[in-house]
Amino acid sequence: MLCLLMVPAEDVGTQITHKSPHELLHADADDTMNIDSVYMPAKFWMQAQVQNQEMNREPNKVQRDPYRLMQLMLNGNHWDNERMRLGKKEKILLKTRNITIDRDATTSSMRDSSRLLSREVRQFKKPRGWSNAMFEKATTLLFKLGSCPIKKKWVTLNRIFWPRHVQMVECAGAKKSNLQRHQQVKPASCGWPSGLLTCNVVTENVDIYKWHCTKKKIVHETYEIWWANPTKTENSTEPYCSWLSIPLTISVDCKCSLPKNEE
Repeated sequence: MLCLLMVPAEDVGTQITHKSPHELLHADADDTMNIDSVYMPAKFWMQAQVQNQEMNREPNKVQRDPYRLMQLMLNGNHWDNERMRLGKKEKILLKTRNITIDRDATTSSMRDSSRLLSREVRQFKKPRGWSNAMFEKATTLLFKLGSCPIKKKWVTLNRIFWPRHVQMVECAGAKKSNLQRHQQVKPASCGWPSGLLTCNVVTENVDIYKWHCTKKKIVHETYEIWWANPTKTENSTEPYCSWLSIPLTISVDCKCSLPKNEE
């Protein structure tokens, strides 16, 4: 599941005046838009583009230059080897420009949690009269009851986002149900007794780029994020388009904890 959340103003580090996507995409010529006022999650931009078809522009091949975009990613420390992936053609093109993105040797969250729990289990003292085999079976059962297996999958985003491939995590055992025509996910139970704790998704923010088009030129002091359109003229009816860094909230792990509505 693609999780997209609103990021509070204090998390961005600057004072932000939020405007709705409709207001931003239909700004009057006299309005001045600052980059801080359009720092919004991808969910709202996707909704805005459905409502405003004239702004639904995809970047062309030149504007999607992976070399330029990767330089921006690396300079801003936004690239995440574990949770982002390039297409085959993009990898080949970057390799010809002497940029190689090596994937880190990462371990699954399931194994990480297994190591953490095994350290805690080793601190338990074997009850008097228990055999080693009995104690091992008991600790193994405790681990299974308290763990939340995960499923990793790659999600392909719309062409207006870069990179297009991001990794998501789903909690194994979760059941989908249709309640009043709205699909909901019921978390799997964990711990003992059953039902007291559930496997809940853990989320983190990653920064990706979104191709943003507006009728009004956006004021920005530097061009480390924005890519001005060199073919745009003052009398042109074409919108101003550029790459914008936006926060994308993704699921990265599953944790055995209290149900969300009881936290």
